Amino acid sequence: MDVLWNAESEVKMLIALEDLCERTVGLLK
Repeated sequence: MDVLWNAESEVKMLIALEDLCERTVGLLK
């Protein structure tokens, strides 16, 4: 159960990082 939760948490963190990168690129353009 804990492992599954950690994996889900990591996925959410990766999605948040990707979103942040896209916003940064959008500002630079």
